[in-house]
Amino acid sequence: MPTELTVEGAHMIHLKYYEPLSVGGQNLHFRSVIPVLGSSEGNSKSYIAFLLKYDHHLWQNLTASRLHCEIDGGDSREVNKFGGETSHLFKRYMVLHCPWPQAAERKGLCHNVHLISGEDRVSVEACEDQLPASPSHRPEGKKLYKLAACISEPLYHDRSRPEASGILLLPQWLEYYAKRGVEHFFVYVLPGSASQTISRIVEPYAKQGMISLLDASLGHESHFKMDFSSRVGIQAAQDFFENDCLYRAKSKADFLIPTIDADEYFAWDDIPSRLLQYEGSEHYALTFGRYLFSHPSSVYDSLQIESKYRQKALSPMCPKFILRPEVCHTLFIHWPTSWDAGYKQLGLPASELKVAHFRTVKNVSSQNVIDEHFSAQASQMRASLKDRYGVEWPELSRSIAKQVEHEMTNNVKATSFLQIRAQSDGSEVMQHALGPEFYGYIQEVNNLQTAKVIRPPSHPSSH
Repeated sequence: MPTELTVEGAHMIHLKYYEPLSVGGQNLHFRSVIPVLGSSEGNSKSYIAFLLKYDHHLWQNLTASRLHCEIDGGDSREVNKFGGETSHLFKRYMVLHCPWPQAAERKGLCHNVHLISGEDRVSVEACEDQLPASPSHRPEGKKLYKLAACISEPLYHDRSRPEASGILLLPQWLEYYAKRGVEHFFVYVLPGSASQTISRIVEPYAKQGMISLLDASLGHESHFKMDFSSRVGIQAAQDFFENDCLYRAKSKADFLIPTIDADEYFAWDDIPSRLLQYEGSEHYALTFGRYLFSHPSSVYDSLQIESKYRQKALSPMCPKFILRPEVCHTLFIHWPTSWDAGYKQLGLPASELKVAHFRTVKNVSSQNVIDEHFSAQASQMRASLKDRYGVEWPELSRSIAKQVEHEMTNNVKATSFLQIRAQSDGSEVMQHALGPEFYGYIQEVNNLQTAKVIRPPSHPSSH
């Protein structure tokens, strides 16, 4: 039986399993139920969000019916529905919003919500996350953080390919972004995903109030209804984590980095300052391409950013994005799929935001451009990691590898999960389903010379 995760200073959240419910003839299997508290500034509203896996038939039935809700015995209000109203491709989740105008007068952290359709009436409990203390530099009425990030990709380790180990890369990635303005990280832990090693890595940040650890490691396979040794199951977990993270960040962060992986780095030195120019704008997200960099020669001795070889052109891979959580409703790993009306996505050229993706082996013939932007920061990064963990990187990396391999040896589930995850490639799975609209979108983003409004890929019939 897995032991409950505990990390000193971390904000611990144990993901809850919700039994399927039947309301108005519709079967609703909520993946998360999350209270969202509006800001005292601006027009943001409070509501309780019910996350569901996207299903086109269910979406049509829900939009054709009237669903109401009551919170803690308050007035009945009509439920708002998002996630299927746009024509954009790769919808993963949809969401119900139960309006909560009386949130300011709430008592306690858990609330009783009734969903009502005709004579049908079901009850669901919605519990708030216990918030950490507000950073002292944030004025009253503002969100807790200017910028937060999700670690939503299931982390893995493969001793035969340490350069691709998300667990080995995690300390570097956390330190890099912590020094560039990310104030809080939402870290998701799956069953068998070397949870004790991940806990050890995040602990120095947790002691500073920078970590929410979302634990799905207590036998919650049924939460996802999936096999963790399958590519499809692992992708389903990531789809859930990034949407769950969006809603946990809504009450807390002005901007969110939802799907940037442990081998991807922004060139901006102070990310929140650069994002200020977009605050209050009509943009729901900023999207951008990535340069492929090679891995360093030894990941145990060198930092990821010490590699300085990249391809000349931006990679023909899916763009990534930063978003404003307050106005986005649902996500796919490469673009939001639902957002408030009137908002647009802004594409940024590489001259405005350079992003490195350390993905390939060294000496690939196409990676013949020397780019020292990231490697020039390596000495400072090594010193920061030593301050954080108390040892030099070569000692830290080998210690982490030893611990995670010990977990794999002593946990059959961890061995299966980590090895299958290392072999899987979500982009490979998607390649079989991509149409010309997708490739046109990549080309449009990569060819940008100036910032420009760009629509995510959509069904041809919608144009």
